[in-house]
Amino acid sequence: MDLRYHNGCLKVFLTDKNKRIPPEQWGVYATTGYGKSLCEEGIVEAYFNAGFIVIYLGDGMKGEEEGAYAMFEPEEKYHLALLKKEGKHPRKVEVKLYHPFTFNIPSNSIPDYNFFTIPIKNLGRRDFSMLAETQADSDTIRILLQASQNLSKEGGIYQLLHDIQTLIKGKRKDDSVSPSQNNFYLTVSSGTAKSMQDISNLFQAFKKDYFLVKENCDYTLDMKKILSDNKSIHFFSTKYLRDPKIKEFILLVVLNKILENKDYAKHPVCIVIPEIRRLCPDKAIGYQKFLSEAIKEALSTMRSQGQGGFASILSSQSWNDTEQGVRDSHSITLLGKLNINDIDKISKVLGYNRERRLELANPPSQNSWLQIGREGLDWWHYFTPSWCHAEPEYKFEEMFKKYYPEKMKKYSELINTLKTLLNEEEAKFKDKAKREEEEERKRYEQKKKEREQRIGNNQVQDVRQKEREFKEQGKLKDMERAQRMREEGLTLIDIANKLGTSKDSVRRWLLRYELIKKTQEPELSNTPTEDKS
Repeated sequence: MDLRYHNGCLKVFLTDKNKRIPPEQWGVYATTGYGKSLCEEGIVEAYFNAGFIVIYLGDGMKGEEEGAYAMFEPEEKYHLALLKKEGKHPRKVEVKLYHPFTFNIPSNSIPDYNFFTIPIKNLGRRDFSMLAETQADSDTIRILLQASQNLSKEGGIYQLLHDIQTLIKGKRKDDSVSPSQNNFYLTVSSGTAKSMQDISNLFQAFKKDYFLVKENCDYTLDMKKILSDNKSIHFFSTKYLRDPKIKEFILLVVLNKILENKDYAKHPVCIVIPEIRRLCPDKAIGYQKFLSEAIKEALSTMRSQGQGGFASILSSQSWNDTEQGVRDSHSITLLGKLNINDIDKISKVLGYNRERRLELANPPSQNSWLQIGREGLDWWHYFTPSWCHAEPEYKFEEMFKKYYPEKMKKYSELINTLKTLLNEEEAKFKDKAKREEEEERKRYEQKKKEREQRIGNNQVQDVRQKEREFKEQGKLKDMERAQRMREEGLTLIDIANKLGTSKDSVRRWLLRYELIKKTQEPELSNTPTEDKS
């Protein structure tokens, strides 16, 4: 980087006479309305002109594709006057727009976006960690990785979750468990319900924002192709996603995809992340804690690439509200107009005197910048971008329609195609769930029948035993009565008449009673059969 005066202002020249530029890690900090985006765009243009592949990751959650305005020519008088003063000509460059697929795509004509999907099979440890809001080495992440890596090219979210269910499902219970339509047709017993429900909840949003799909999909993001194109600016938008967590998740996934495919890059890469504090706030909590860790790791990887590797341009309205690890990743930090809290914090850290503190509250001129570590060079200016800047009153879709009316498109066919893909995936597991439920019902009914039969047989045997006991107890009483009557001198016929039986039965009872009396072990199962004839 070379600083020298140009038309009376101290200007920064990022390239040397051979148009070479080192891949620095930039941090640009200033309050809203000061010109932070213009400065960012001026640096982006220098890298673009030097042959870097420029990739914007989001719009700082503003919902307005600021970095994509490079596809329009500047129109404002102040902008044109600055370019004329700097000896630059107005221009526009090609910008390719990318957006993860979602069923929230408007039904009316919108700008030409490359709607893409991501193979769920290819998600990495950091991606899952941010999504699950847990440490990258936890059991949950281990299970998610194991299941995703074992997916076939045709495996999507449903297959992933059913494979996870197989990994963590406990022993089958006796009671049948019905598959849940709302829960991806999963069946879980009481012992596994919580862990499985926690994991499946992570993916509920992707039924609407349906960009995590099978690997064998026609809309898979082709990062290798992007990393071979330095003639266009590549802008990744999230404007049609509604969940902030999903917006930030896809930016992390894309960032990791860039790093995973870095060996395919035919040119050095410049990554731009506006309003980095929204992704990596100071004292992050929840999912942003894991997002910050993942982004810091990615920035560290980029910085370690050295010459010819990665440049990054990160901006924020607040230096102090941005995660310290992110701030420490900068090789060049620019300060514009700061808020009071930032001025107080940074002055204590860097030992700025009262005069410098006043300058940070009210810089000597609009859009001038102080570089940390080179404060002796005083405040300097960037070159104004030669393409359009997103002015506050501009609307991206209106500008796009004005410049490229023939490229406005409706995406009903794409929506129907992905809807069919989702329905087919759901139907496959719905049918599978019905079969398993029917099999489970049959197993349950069979076990129930067998149980009832076992209980029934035992009950029958118990009843019969009781009946025999009651019957034999009655015979023993008759034997005793017959014996007493015999001892009293009654004849067999008299005893038979009194007891209501035959003379032969009385004779058998008397013989049986005599045998019982001798053994004292009644064999009740062999008692004489009653004969009332």
